[in-house]
Amino acid sequence: LVLAEDPIAEPETPSGSVTLSLGTASQTWAEDTHSAYGTGYVTTVEGFKIAFYQNQSSTAPSGGLKDDHIRVYQGSNLVISSTEGKKIKSVSITCTGDKTGPISVGGTEYTAEGGVITWTGEADVFDANCVKQTRVASLAIVAE
Repeated sequence: LVLAEDPIAEPETPSGSVTLSLGTASQTWAEDTHSAYGTGYVTTVEGFKIAFYQNQSSTAPSGGLKDDHIRVYQGSNLVISSTEGKKIKSVSITCTGDKTGPISVGGTEYTAEGGVITWTGEADVFDANCVKQTRVASLAIVAE
């Protein structure tokens, strides 16, 4: 007797969000340096600047660009801002593999549920420190 596994439900996309799949040809990543976090990579796409940096106190590499995701290593930062001056209201990070964080934003830790890390609040800049490696497949960002 073989039982079929239950399919994994796709997470709901918040109303008014922009969903960005990372590690695809639709982004051009450039090397960048942050004054506090050190070296990393940055892209601007669909009204958002997305960057990931190696924390200067971390010995991990700044991350890796892969075919279907980016790797943001433990101790590194994922930073998102609106290029249109909007406030970021929520960020949902869909992870791939078993590297699902957690992340820390403003001193609060957020863990993945069903492979998705969800933060809600209000910020000019979403700045997440990766407590453990996070492999980011896509981002759903709500900004107003």
